[in-house]
Amino acid sequence: MNWTLPCFLAANSCFIDKFKTGGVGNTLWSVTDAGTLNQPGSYTYDGNGNVKTDTRNGITGITYNMLNLPSSVTRTAGNINYIYDAAGSKLRKTGTETREYIDGIEYSGTAVAFISNEEGRAVPNGAAAYSYDYYLKDHLGNTRAAIKQDGSIVQVQDYYAFGQSYNPGNAYSPSPDNCYKYNGNEMQETGQYDYSARFYDPVIGRWNGIDPLAEVSRMFSPFTYGMNNPIRMIDPNGMITYDPITGTYKNEDGSPASKPDIAEYISETATTVYQRGSGNSTDDLPFHRVKLGSQFYSYIGNGKYKLWYDGIKPDYTFESIYWR
Repeated sequence: MNWTLPCFLAANSCFIDKFKTGGVGNTLWSVTDAGTLNQPGSYTYDGNGNVKTDTRNGITGITYNMLNLPSSVTRTAGNINYIYDAAGSKLRKTGTETREYIDGIEYSGTAVAFISNEEGRAVPNGAAAYSYDYYLKDHLGNTRAAIKQDGSIVQVQDYYAFGQSYNPGNAYSPSPDNCYKYNGNEMQETGQYDYSARFYDPVIGRWNGIDPLAEVSRMFSPFTYGMNNPIRMIDPNGMITYDPITGTYKNEDGSPASKPDIAEYISETATTVYQRGSGNSTDDLPFHRVKLGSQFYSYIGNGKYKLWYDGIKPDYTFESIYWR
């Protein structure tokens, strides 16, 4: 397969990346790059289909836990280690710094780096307590700009279709740096985005491992992002394609995912399931409330669940998660 990324800085025709790939089956073994960035790479995999080595990103070894999430990354620019809870929610990342993740609050070492909220983040600001960054996003949830509470612009972000960043002439730099960019996910030091269930490389448009819900999209490679339609589709957590325009998850043929597909996913993934008027159960739908990872989601009708900050605040945050 071949693909190119155009260069917007030169007056004449050029390419940032001009890739040609090679591999067998669904696995990508190598990438050659005839573009100006010249980013060739080769890849190896473990028995579960997870990328073990990635020469393009300087990764010489990755070990994975029982959930197929990376626990340690060995690379030339410095090693990275991850710690998760039993449901796979990231708790700590150590590398150039120690990063703690606690219910939307991120710590750099022992100090609060920022507190995430529905509109952006609150950043500690000395005696003024906090200053606020407001994120402007597009229909895919990509962070396109960050604006301070006084109206000043601190970040402008543009993307190629599959998520690689480009910012010709952008002199803005938020402090601390905002790593939550493409689809609102966190960019790692490796250049990959953390989508919870898997990591994603926006330069080559592929995941680091096999789709945990690969049986829902058998017509596509389990390493493919968004059914190869990143202009319209997203993959909110690395497991199933979502159409933000229609508000539905998608099967391999582009049709809305059926009730059994999503119901089975909730049944298998939820660590706690509450049925209306009874105790914990997975025998019937709709569930009154489900817990996925460290978050609770409440059923509000019309086959729709909303994120519910259990124990933090009593009201609902209108963020669509699962449709049936």
